[in-house]
Amino acid sequence: MDKRTGKKTLNQREPIADVGLPSYTLNEAVDFVVKVKRANNLKEGTIEGYVKNMRYFIEWVADHRGEISIQDVTADLLRDYVIWCAKEKEYYAGHPYKAEFEKDRRGLSPASVNVRIRVLRTFFAVLNKP
Repeated sequence: MDKRTGKKTLNQREPIADVGLPSYTLNEAVDFVVKVKRANNLKEGTIEGYVKNMRYFIEWVADHRGEISIQDVTADLLRDYVIWCAKEKEYYAGHPYKAEFEKDRRGLSPASVNVRIRVLRTFFAVLNKP
């Protein structure tokens, strides 16, 4: 017996409705998400990881788009960031000890890119909760 009988299949995605995000700067949005995560009793190390990965995103946005609000973040902007992480980011750039190691290497590992994607997904999920 096929368990999928009667299941609805999606052949095309519908655009997400405008959920009316508050007009936060990116830094204010990170502060808000941190408050929510602390209220949910997440471990401090996990929260620090979120903040660190969001700082990477904020720095990239500042370098490539200037100062923007959270409402200005689009799917295309996020895609550009992910592509930059995977293809163009200097390997170990800014690391206190390894900055000279593999200096010409570009792009993060797929695992590192996926961590950044998961952090962004969690971040926007918290902002979009009613």
